[in-house]
Formats: sequence, C-alpha cells, structure tokens
Amino acid sequence: MSSLSVNNNHPELGGQTAPTDKLNHGEFLFNGFSELFNTYDVLAEIHRGFGNDQKLRILCYQLSEYPSLMDAFKAAAESHPDFIEKALFCSWFCFLIAGQLKLPVSATKDLFIAGLVQDIAASGRAHLKKLSPIFSDEAGSLNSEANDDNHPVITGRFLDTIPRLSPGIKPIIRTHHERFDGSGFPDGKVEQGLSTAQQILIVSNEVSDLCHRGVEQNYNFVSILPILKLNASVYFRPVFSAVINVIRPSVSGTTNRSVRNTASIIESQRQLNKRWPHVLTATSELALLNETLVVITSKQIARRAWMLVTTAGILSDALDQWLSTLGEDQAQQENDVLFELTVLLDELEAMIVSFQTHLETLTNDTEVKMSDTQRSLLIDLSYSMGELLETFDLDEFTILNMCD
Repeated sequence: MSSLSVNNNHPELGGQTAPTDKLNHGEFLFNGFSELFNTYDVLAEIHRGFGNDQKLRILCYQLSEYPSLMDAFKAAAESHPDFIEKALFCSWFCFLIAGQLKLPVSATKDLFIAGLVQDIAASGRAHLKKLSPIFSDEAGSLNSEANDDNHPVITGRFLDTIPRLSPGIKPIIRTHHERFDGSGFPDGKVEQGLSTAQQILIVSNEVSDLCHRGVEQNYNFVSILPILKLNASVYFRPVFSAVINVIRPSVSGTTNRSVRNTASIIESQRQLNKRWPHVLTATSELALLNETLVVITSKQIARRAWMLVTTAGILSDALDQWLSTLGEDQAQQENDVLFELTVLLDELEAMIVSFQTHLETLTNDTEVKMSDTQRSLLIDLSYSMGELLETFDLDEFTILNMCD
C-alpha cells in the first residue's frame, strides 16, 4: 500500500473529515498533488525541473467547473485507498508528456482529467451509487457489465451526464486498458487506431505499473529506464520518447547502480537461453486451444517476451561472446550497458515465471478442453522451463510462432 493511500485521515487526501468538505475542489486537488510530491522526492525533483507549478494549480482549479465529477473522484478516493496515488500520478504524468509533445491546451486538460477519473468505477460502483443513477442497481443496462473489464465503458456513461465536459475525455478513458498489439480491452484496438492522447494515458498507466512492480523503492525510474527504452523502439515511439525526456533529470548522473558481475550475467543469459524454446513451443500449442482468459493472458505474456528477446537481442550468441571477452576493467567501463542488460534479463525471467504459472493454472483446470496428449505436453513444457537444456538457434523461430 502506498504512503498516500494509508493517509486517509489527512484532510486534503482522505476526504473523510469536516475540513475537507470546506475545501473547494481545486484546493483539494492541488493539495493532493503537493502531498504526492512531498512523499516522493524524485517526483518533486521532476516537477520543479519543469517549473509547471502554476499551470498545475490552474488545471486543478478548473475542475471546480465539474462538481459532480469531483464528487465521484472523492468518493473513489474515500472508498479505495490505493486509488488516489495512481490517479494523481497518471494525471500529472499525462500533463508532462503532453507538454513534451506540445499538445494544445485543450488536449492537455482532457488528459489531465482523464488520468484523474479513469478508474473511478474500477473496483465496483457501491461508492458511486448515491451520485448518479448510472451506477445504481436499477440501471439494468449495467447489470451484465459488473466486472472490472467494463469499468471504462461505465465511466464513459457517467461522463455523458456531466454538463459542459469536453467530449474528448470519454474516448481517452475508454481506451486506457488497450494495448498496441490489440490484446487490451474493451475494444481490442491496435496502435494505429489509438490517438496520441489515448496513447499517452495508456503509457502513463504502464509507467505507474512498472514503478510499483516488485521494486524496493517506488518511482525508481533508473530501474525501469531500460524497459522504457526498449518500448520506445517498438511501439508508441513518440510517447515513450517523451517519457524518457520527462524522467531524464532523475536518472542522469546516477552512479549507484547495482550491477552483477559479468560471470553472473553470462550464467543468467545462458540459463534463460535454454528455457526459452519451451516458452515458444508452449505458445504454439496454446494457439490450438479455445480463447479462455488464461490462454489469452498466457499468449500476451509470451508475445511481450518474444518482443523483448528479438528486439533487444538479449539471448543472442553475439552478446554471449561479447560478455565472455569482457575483462574487469572493460566491465567497469561498460557499467551502464551491463546494468541495462541485467534489468532486461530480470524482466525476461519474470515473464517466463509468470508464463509458467499461467500454464500450470491452465493444465490444472480440467474444464479447459484439450486432449490428454496436449495436456501432458503442456505439463512437461511447464516443468522443463525450470530445467537446463541444450542451447538453441534463435533463427529457428519466427514471429508466427508467437502470434498465430
């Protein structure tokens, strides 16, 4: 749980005490951002570097134009403690990316609002029922859409009820769970079908998730920079390039990067090289099964892992040979490269472990239709992902193995 999320008694953040009710919506929001920056020095450093405090204050106070929207925001913050930090971060980060890309003021405001309210219905609607009939039990059109995957659609219907709200906000929120390859929801859009503004909110969410995923320090941008660079070379390129420019002040000149010794990196690369063919074979088998949630998720994990392997070349023989020739002095000179390689190898390791876990769930589910031969093969492949086997030739495998 974040430092902000546990601070529900803070008058500016929790929204549960009498003083909060006396604050206007703009002051409530701006105090929330101030608390975010006070909590995380790295975010405060970035914010100060861009000198956007007055612009941020203006945007916050402009939201007083939409009291019902702010009431929904406060209700979500009170009901779900983890909501507010992500909402504030995504809103602020969208604002910074929009500035880097020189988007119009109107588009920047749309993104700012979209980042704040994108998840107001993500964890149910009980906290919102008193605010709008859209969220009531009697709204029969929503009863069949109670799962979290439909919250962008439900939020969009709520936005339709707010007077004078920009029509550009709804499509941005609707697509914030879409992915560049069409594997997201609710519409399965691909990169070419997503506007720059839509891509910005998607990427802001990705950055937020990366910053809170199994790391000792939240918003450790140094640790996720290699992944952002990789993404910038593959999809949403202008947006990810803007992200790198935004966080650059917090990562430049960093010298305290923890890097494993070269022998350890080589061993990690070789072990992953031996486990990788089982992921490819299992993914080919998954293409033969019905599209259940576990199958879809497993294929998504495998597709992203394939992107990492083929784009970054982290399992190539050439990289192995280069690592093997590095002396101690050379390794120190290549410290930044080795750090990025370590991060990417760890990322692939995490992907394979996640893929293996989903595969085990799939094979243990007797309701999933597959032949005994298929089930036995997938069980063997899942088990073998943890074993050391012979090396293989990456050229044997093509994108068709991953996407069919």
